[in-house]
Amino acid sequence: MGGGVGAARPRTPASKMAPKKEPAAPRPRRTRALTEAERLLWQQITQQITPLRPTLAPTPAPPIQPEAPLPRLTGPVLAPFKPAEPVPVKRAKPPTIKVGKLDNIDRATARRFARGEREIDATLDLHGMTQAAAHDRLVGFLLGAWAQGWRCVLVITGKGAPSPDTRPWPEPEQRGILRRALPQWVNEPPLRGKILGITSAKPQHGGAGAFYLLIRRDRNDTRGPRP
Repeated sequence: MGGGVGAARPRTPASKMAPKKEPAAPRPRRTRALTEAERLLWQQITQQITPLRPTLAPTPAPPIQPEAPLPRLTGPVLAPFKPAEPVPVKRAKPPTIKVGKLDNIDRATARRFARGEREIDATLDLHGMTQAAAHDRLVGFLLGAWAQGWRCVLVITGKGAPSPDTRPWPEPEQRGILRRALPQWVNEPPLRGKILGITSAKPQHGGAGAFYLLIRRDRNDTRGPRP
């Protein structure tokens, strides 16, 4: 058939139709700062607007009530406590040591000591020394013996000359000064309280020119009893 008026046109397949264009994204609105005149105008407008929900003022906190004062106590006022001062302990003074006086020692120990039957731990010979030198040597010797835990020592002083020595510089030992001074020295500090007894030695140990000394045991000594 010829192409006349009203002839139907062939349909184009859907696959060959042009794709639809997506709408363009809206452009961001440009903002500008308010001018000084616009800002004043807006301020006047906001002052004339009545808010739908008026802002409630915060409820003030109730005032704090002051605490009631404590009741005043009545009665006698006690003096401040003062701790008692410690009472010093008075220690009994050690008895005076005399030659041959052994009543402060038990009988068995005193008997053996006086007879020279106790073992002698050490011997000190003061022959030929001056009084000052002999005193210093005796103190050092007896303190060392006490610290070592020795119990019986022998000290030789010499008997002294039977008659006065007429030499210009007589020897103290020959005049018997050391023999007479020994009992006095053991009763003076620092030896006082460290000697239990003193007695003359037996002939085999020097006789009248020598002495046995029994030393007190140190209470803090943990080495055990000595014979």
